[in-house]
Amino acid sequence: MEATSIQSNTSYSIFSPRQRYTIVSLACFTGFLSPLSSLLYTPALPTIAADLGVSITKVNLTVTTYLIFQGITPSLWGTLGDMYGRRILYIITSTISAGACVGLSLTNSYAAVLILRALQATGTASTAALGAGLIRDLIPPKDHGGVLGIYSAGIGAGTAFGPFLGGILAQYIGWHGIFYFLLGLSLAISITVALLLPETLHSIVGNGSISAPRYLLPPIRWLCPKTDAAPLQRNIHSSRVVFAFVETLRLLTYVEVLCCVVFTGICYAVWQNSMVETSTIYAEQYHLTQLQIGLTYISNGMGALIGNIITGRVLNAEYERQLRRETTSSSSPNAPVEQIEKARLLSMSVIAPAFISAIIAFGWIIQSKTHIAVSITASFFIGCFDSGILTSFTTLMVDMFEEKASASTAIINLVRCLLGAAATSTIAPMIGVLNVGWSFTTLGLICVASLPMVWAQYRYGFNWRKRRQEKREKT
Repeated sequence: MEATSIQSNTSYSIFSPRQRYTIVSLACFTGFLSPLSSLLYTPALPTIAADLGVSITKVNLTVTTYLIFQGITPSLWGTLGDMYGRRILYIITSTISAGACVGLSLTNSYAAVLILRALQATGTASTAALGAGLIRDLIPPKDHGGVLGIYSAGIGAGTAFGPFLGGILAQYIGWHGIFYFLLGLSLAISITVALLLPETLHSIVGNGSISAPRYLLPPIRWLCPKTDAAPLQRNIHSSRVVFAFVETLRLLTYVEVLCCVVFTGICYAVWQNSMVETSTIYAEQYHLTQLQIGLTYISNGMGALIGNIITGRVLNAEYERQLRRETTSSSSPNAPVEQIEKARLLSMSVIAPAFISAIIAFGWIIQSKTHIAVSITASFFIGCFDSGILTSFTTLMVDMFEEKASASTAIINLVRCLLGAAATSTIAPMIGVLNVGWSFTTLGLICVASLPMVWAQYRYGFNWRKRRQEKREKT
C-alpha cells in the first residue's frame, strides 16, 4: 500500500494518509489482544492442570470454551459494529476483557477459570472483525489485500511472541501473572481507543465528511478529519438489531460463503491442534520447561507474520492483474473488479497444498522423535501457510460484503472457532488411539477432502453471487 495510492482515493475517504495509517496501526494494537489472550495461556497448560488439580484433558476444555465464545460473540459484536459504529464497540469489548482478567488473575477454581475464559473471549475475540470493518471504511478495495495483510501481520505478532511471553510469565511469576499482564494491556487499549479513535463507519460519517454525533467523538481529535457537515439523524430500534444479527447468520446459507468459511475453518482447526498439542508433546517427549516451550512457538508466529505480509502483497498484485483483464475501453477508471474470486483465490493453488504438506510432515517429524529443530522449522511453515489462507479468504469476504465487513469477518471467525473448539477437545484422544504421525496425517487428509470447495469458489463464486443479486433485485 503506497501513500500515493491512498492520496488518490480521497473520494472514498477524506481521512488523510497519516490518519489512515495511524488508525490502522491502532487497530493492529487493539487486535493484538485477541491472539495474546489465547496463546499466552497455551504454554502454561500443564502447570495450570497441576495447580488446579485437574487432568490436561479438563484444562484443554478451557481452551475449547474460549474458542466457542471466540467464535460466537464476534457475530453479534460485528453486527452491532456495522450498525452503531466501530468506536463504541471497541471500548465496550476491551472493558469486558479487562473485567474478566481481574477475575482470572485472582481465582484458583477450575470452574471459575472455565467461566471467566468464556467471558474473556467475549471481550477480546471481536477485535479482528471490528478491525476488518474499520479497514473497509478507510481503504479502497484495490488496497484491501495489502492493508489486511499488514493488519493480520500486526495481529500475528501476538501469535509470534504470545506463547514465549506466556512461558516467561508462567515460569517466573506463575500463571496468574499472565492475566495481570492482559489486564494491563486491556486497560491500555480501552483508554487509548476512548481518547483517540474516531468513528469511521460510512453510514454514520460517510467518507469522513460528515461529523459524528457528539457521543462518538473522541476527546482528542487528532485523527478526525476536518468537517463542517452536521451529524446524520439515525434511529436504530432493538428489533432492527435482532433482524440484522439474523441477517448476518443468514450469510451461512449462501453457497459461496460456505465454501469460504468451511475450508478456512478446517485449516484453522488443524492449525489449532498443532498449537495446543505442541505444549504437551514438547513437555513430555522433549522435557522442555515452560519458557522453552514458549520459545518454540515463536517460529509458528513468525511464519504467520511473514505469511500475512507476503499474501497481502500477492493479493494486491492479483487484484491489479484481474482489473486489467476486465478493463475495456468503455470501463469506468474507478470500476472495481467484478470477478473478485479470481483475484483473491488464485494463490490457493500453492498455499493450500503447502499447508497440508507441512501439517503431515510435522506429525511424522514428532512421531519419529527427530531433533526438535526440525519440528520447529515445520511449525514455521504451518504458521506461514495457514495465515495465507486466512488472509486470502478474509479479504474475499470483505470484498463480497462491503456493507457488512465486520459481520462477514465475524462469520469466518464463528465457523473456524467452533471447528477449532471441536478439534481441540478431540486431538488428545485421537493421539491416544492412533499416534502423533497418523493423527496429523488424518487431519491433513481432512484438509484434502475440503479442497474442492476452494476450486468451486474460484470457478463458480461469481456466478453464484450474480444469481443471488439478480434474485434479490426481482423480489
